[in-house]
Amino acid sequence: MRSIAAALGMLFGLLGNGAIAQDSTGTGFFFDRGGRVLTNAHVVQGCVSLIVDQYGPATVLASDPILDLAVATIGRAQDVKPLALRPGQPRLAETVLAIGFPLADVLSESVKVTTGNVNSTSGIKGDDTTFQMSAPIQPGNSGGPVIDESGAVVGISNATLAEAVYDRAQNVNFAIKSEVAIRYLSRLDYDFTIRAPSDEVTTVEEVASSVVKIECFGAQASQNQRDPLAPNSEIVLFQGVDFVGFDYEILRNVSARTCQTACQGSSICKAFTYNRRHGVCFLKDDVAISISNDDALGGIEAGLVNSVIMSGFMVQSNVDSVGGDYARVAGSSFLGCFLECASDARCRAFAYVTEKEDCWLKDRVGQISRQPGVEFGIR
Repeated sequence: MRSIAAALGMLFGLLGNGAIAQDSTGTGFFFDRGGRVLTNAHVVQGCVSLIVDQYGPATVLASDPILDLAVATIGRAQDVKPLALRPGQPRLAETVLAIGFPLADVLSESVKVTTGNVNSTSGIKGDDTTFQMSAPIQPGNSGGPVIDESGAVVGISNATLAEAVYDRAQNVNFAIKSEVAIRYLSRLDYDFTIRAPSDEVTTVEEVASSVVKIECFGAQASQNQRDPLAPNSEIVLFQGVDFVGFDYEILRNVSARTCQTACQGSSICKAFTYNRRHGVCFLKDDVAISISNDDALGGIEAGLVNSVIMSGFMVQSNVDSVGGDYARVAGSSFLGCFLECASDARCRAFAYVTEKEDCWLKDRVGQISRQPGVEFGIR
C-alpha cells in the first residue's frame, strides 16, 4: 500500500520560459567592447538562432550548463561601457539591484530594475556558487546582471523559488556569484574588467545601457531536450534519500549539480540518486520506492512525489546480520526483495544476495558484520 510522500526537499521553480515551442527570451550583458555577452546557459540552450535585441544575430561561443553560464557574440565591436565584475564574495545584507527584461511578452520592452539585499552568501542546499537575494526576478531576468551600489556586477540572475510550487517561498531568488563568472571567463581566456569595491560609481542608467534582451528562436520542445531551468522540469530534492528504480545510466566523478542537470535535461529521467561520498550519479527511468542513505542526495520529478513509497529503510552494501531469517524468496531482484519486506509487518530487515538472487526476510536484527555481495536493508 503506497503512502503519500512528504515533500521534505526544496521544489525548484527556476527561471526560464519552459520547453520552447516558438521562442523565449532572457537577458545578458556586454563584458567587453568586442560584442561579447555573458548570460545563462539555459537562455541559449537549443536555440536554432539568437537575436540580441537592437544589435542583431548572435552566435554562442561557449556554454557551461553546470555553471549555467554562456558567452554569445554579435561579432563586432560596440560603443558600450563593458560591465565590470567584482571579485570576492557578496556581503551579507548589502544592497543589490537586478537588471533585466522580465516577462517580455507581458510587460513593456524597456529594461527593468529591482532592488533588494543579499539574504545569504550561499544558495540552495548551501550551494557555494550562488547566493540568495531579495531583489525580485521573473522569467526573462535569466542571465541579467546583479549589481552593487557602485554599479559593479556581483552576480548573474538565474533562479527563483516559486511560490506556486513551494507555498512557503516568499521572494526567494538566486544569482550566480561574479567570482564564478570571473573564473569561467578566465578559463576561456576572454578579456574582461575586474573592479574591486571602491568609491567609483557607475550609474544604473550607464549599467542598463550595456544590458541586452536575448531572443531565442526555433528551439524545439522535443522530448530529448528540455530547459533545465524550466517550470516543467521541477525537481524535488531529498537529503539522505536514495530513490530505487532502473538505473539507465551511471555517471562517475561528477558533481551533484551535474547529476541534477543531466536528469533534468533528459526526456526519460524520472529520478536520480547522487552518492556524495563517491561522486557517482545514478539516472533512473522509473522509481517505485525510496530508502535512507546518509551519503545520498535524491531528486525526483515533482509530479511523481505522491506515487513513490517513502519507506524509511536504510540500506547498506556488503554487510549482513546473522540470524532472524524467517523466509527465503529465491530468484528475486533487489527491488522485489525490498518490496517483500516493506509489505510485511513482521519483517524488520532483509538481506539480498546479489550473485544468487536470494532474498532473506528477517524478523529480528543481530550483530551486523561485513559480508561481501549482500545488500542489507533495515527499517
